[in-house]
Amino acid sequence: MFERLYHDYRSRVPYGILCYYWAVGYKDRVIPQFDPATGVERVYGELPPNKISIGWYPFSTDLARKLLDRGLLVRPRQLPSYKITLRPNETPILLRRNCMTMTDHGLVRKITYVLGKEGQFLWLIDEDGRRTIQTLRRPTERTDISISSILTPAARV
Repeated sequence: MFERLYHDYRSRVPYGILCYYWAVGYKDRVIPQFDPATGVERVYGELPPNKISIGWYPFSTDLARKLLDRGLLVRPRQLPSYKITLRPNETPILLRRNCMTMTDHGLVRKITYVLGKEGQFLWLIDEDGRRTIQTLRRPTERTDISISSILTPAARV
């Protein structure tokens, strides 16, 4: 169903199609970018402080359908999720880079998902779920990092 929509959609919008959404973990709950019941998007800047984890998660087919009903086409795929655990006073880095390049074959749009800790490291995640690491400082201590391909029901919200 979704694959047929991508070709027409890509020709009409100036940005790439999302294949990851963010979610922030707290001691007592997880807050995802999109409300799983309604598909309404939350603004990252309006989230409370004291995050204990943050990450990028692939869209489920169910959530993708809800977002399509709201006019947003996303790409549900079997991709790994990426999550980091934060210690007190660590600042997370979470952003999407949208790059457009003109080639001989036309305009190519590419989204890179960035996740990391300020002053420590960045993960650069492409649209196929491949990750590269960029170190921002020399590692001197153990960093709590987890990568999972399978989410627990509580995390897939």
